[in-house]
Amino acid sequence: MSKISAKVPTRFGAVEIHGEADAVREFLASLSPAGGSRGVISRELKRLLESGWFDTPRTLGETCEKLRTDGFNYPSTSVFPSLQRNFLRTGILQRSGRPGKYTYQKAGALVTQESSR
Repeated sequence: MSKISAKVPTRFGAVEIHGEADAVREFLASLSPAGGSRGVISRELKRLLESGWFDTPRTLGETCEKLRTDGFNYPSTSVFPSLQRNFLRTGILQRSGRPGKYTYQKAGALVTQESSR
């Protein structure tokens, strides 16, 4: 396999990456997904959805904390627009509760607090 190098500019300077060509290309592609941070947030929310994270009711705070523990540190003010645009409006997730106490769950799997007790 051929080896390549790439220099990636960041706001803190540049980072140089060396390695197998395919691995370096794959790494570089993961750094700049389409849509910038919105693309990353949507991708990670989709990953959580597919892993079963939203099979049970989750708050926005719980979801942000899960993203944080998975290495994606975004505030709720960045996560919510993606959650709303890509998952609530499309009917993939449903929201229940009241303002400040909303939970989000996969559509069709809503469980009310009374029935889950």
